[in-house]
Amino acid sequence: MKNAKKIVLVAFGSQKEKALKALVNAHKSNMNVYNFSVEDQYKNQVSLKDYQGKVLLIVNTATKCGLTPQLKDLEKFYQKYQSQGFEILGFPCNQFFKQAPEEIEEFIQVCQLNFGVSFKQFNKINVNGKFLINKSGEVINRFAPRADFSLIERAIEEALQK
Repeated sequence: MKNAKKIVLVAFGSQKEKALKALVNAHKSNMNVYNFSVEDQYKNQVSLKDYQGKVLLIVNTATKCGLTPQLKDLEKFYQKYQSQGFEILGFPCNQFFKQAPEEIEEFIQVCQLNFGVSFKQFNKINVNGKFLINKSGEVINRFAPRADFSLIERAIEEALQK
């Protein structure tokens, strides 16, 4: 952890850009995400190494977006596959038309109460899309925000079988 790279999630401007670029570059170069740490809702550092051996879907979330109802579909995936070693890591994102304006505690409450979200939510970042991470910590796919959920589910199932 001492030499782990750090993604700063609550900083503005260049820090958020660096975090986004790091995740995108990880996708392009098969870099291992276990080298990164992120901030939870309380601003505590969480090493992604804590999720080693699991299939991860890292997603951006928002409460005031036309895509917000996807949270229910994501929760269905979480409930269906969690026992098989699947985790969803949600990162609120306010960069697109201020669609996640709440403070992080209120944001999490809205997600839980209105959409039944029980998967882990972290602090806000700038990110776009959904990243699928295999059990070895490699980014194996990136899905656009409007991606077909049947394709995402198929990719999750395939990753869990490996």
